Amino acid sequence: MSEDCGGHGHSCEGHNHNAGGGGDGKWDLYKDVDTSRCSVLNAADEDALEGVLRPWEKRLEREPVLQSDADEQLMIYLPFTCAVRIEALSLIGSGGRGNPKTLKVFLNVEHMDFDAAESTAPTQEWELVTEDREGNVEYTTKYTKYQNVRSMWLYISENFGGDKTSIQYIGLKGTSTKYRREAVKATYELRPQVADHKTENESFSKSIL
Repeated sequence: MSEDCGGHGHSCEGHNHNAGGGGDGKWDLYKDVDTSRCSVLNAADEDALEGVLRPWEKRLEREPVLQSDADEQLMIYLPFTCAVRIEALSLIGSGGRGNPKTLKVFLNVEHMDFDAAESTAPTQEWELVTEDREGNVEYTTKYTKYQNVRSMWLYISENFGGDKTSIQYIGLKGTSTKYRREAVKATYELRPQVADHKTENESFSKSIL
């Protein structure tokens, strides 16, 4: 059963209010976004995307702002440099009616546009809170579906009645498989190799052949 978020006028289903612990390092997935391949559809300034993908401790900075252009809709493409696991997302709007209201996510789809986003079932959909000035709301994922994410589209289909949608922060909470590979490699290199530990008899027998 969904829980009422007192004072918000909405259900807490699909998110929680415990995102204040950004110091655990799990909000660092922005580092694994391949910014050279990112794109935004219907953005007033596409270059602003890289600026809103920033560290958790800078989430309350008011600039830069990613703003929609012709209407309130935005489509954001985030490819990753390696596969990641995503536990939750955080979106902070710039305030007022321009805050994003509905978020749909599509995983591991390279090409997408507004028509496709409207006609395709998303991996997950959230109704966002009206205000989250401190970034203390995290939108939890259906984690089993987010175990091998190589790219994702964020589709903001509507806001709270503004002409334009404005976002000052996008946060991604989870883990990168890059660190797992590095740990496996380090373990392998520490493991004794037979070729490195030949016995004296083995070396002698090979030398007389």
